[in-house]
Amino acid sequence: MHKTIGLKRNSVSLVKHNPAWKIEFQKDKIRLQKALGNAAKSIEHIGSTAVPGLHAKPIIDILVGAEHITKRYKSYIKILERAGYIHRPLSSKKGIHIVLVRGNDTTRTHHIHVVKYKGAVWKRLTLFRDYLIAHSGKAKEYEALKGNLARKFPNERRMYTKAKGEFIRKTVALAHK
Repeated sequence: MHKTIGLKRNSVSLVKHNPAWKIEFQKDKIRLQKALGNAAKSIEHIGSTAVPGLHAKPIIDILVGAEHITKRYKSYIKILERAGYIHRPLSSKKGIHIVLVRGNDTTRTHHIHVVKYKGAVWKRLTLFRDYLIAHSGKAKEYEALKGNLARKFPNERRMYTKAKGEFIRKTVALAHK
């Protein structure tokens, strides 16, 4: 595990933005491209680690846009498990969204989201990232919210994530305008 990334499972801790996160993303992008070949239409760095200057959990979030996700759901999981990723069936939504992770039993370093290329989930995640990059005031507002939630839910990642939901929905709605 690289020292610039990784967080104990289920914990929430934000750190100062690290430019090395982009390099970490690039390494996994290559790994994912090799594993998936043409099945991956696009591979994007998403989440707070993709927004320059934004404090974040030191976990690299990666979005893989694939076609035919409903038909190839199980094969995508098998391919990515062979490439060293761990499928998270409780987070995945069959035929819509596959979630995999990298790391060990105690620490996660990467979250991989395989979704339909340019589908609803793809658009929501990329719109949110792009809006924060383009609007530093909104990014700082998000950072403040995340800081408050990290202090409130330091060992409850699900609650932390759920509590960010309304802010994310409103920001995506702004991005659509």
